[in-house]
Parts: sequence; C-alpha cells; structure tokens
Amino acid sequence: MNNVRLYFPPTSQFTHLSYWTPTTFIAAFVNLILVASAVSSFFMLLIGGLRFIIAGGDRDATTAAGRTIANALIGLVIVFSVYGLMNLLSDFFGVRLLQYTIISI
Repeated sequence: MNNVRLYFPPTSQFTHLSYWTPTTFIAAFVNLILVASAVSSFFMLLIGGLRFIIAGGDRDATTAAGRTIANALIGLVIVFSVYGLMNLLSDFFGVRLLQYTIISI
C-alpha cells in the first residue's frame, strides 16, 4: 500500500515573527487591545449580573451590581465604537489605521 501524504495549507493569519515589520507589531497590538477590552468588559458584565442575582434584594448590593453592569456596557459601547470608527475612516476616507507605512531615512 502506498503512503498517502496530505498537505494542508496553513489557514491561520499568523506568520513567523521574522516576517513581521514594526507596522505589523503596531497593528497586532491595537487588535490585541481591542479584543482584550471587549473580553474584559463582557466578563465584567457577567460578574455584575451574578452580583445582582446574589444580592437577594439588598439595596446597596443591587446598586453596586447595577453600577458594574452599567460600566461594563459603557465599556463595550466604547470598544465597539472605536472599532466601528476605525472601519468607517478606513472605508470613507481611505485612512488605514492598522496598516502603517514607516519611511526609512
């Protein structure tokens, strides 16, 4: 029986670090900050919801949980607004905020 070798091309967008340029690092850093902010806001929303459920009718605890939920929602709105604004500027004005060109001197 013959050996069958399958070749699967990489489906990831990640490349080896030796191919990265300073602009790639900046774009990756901005994307990392956006994703980390969205994930942390989502978890704070969950924590606020759990605190609201566990409060059991205590006025101070429900108020604190409501503030946590409100702050998490504000954080999510800010993160998605920044992402949307970056895409809007990219589409309408041709300003690529995640694709920089650094001119060497």
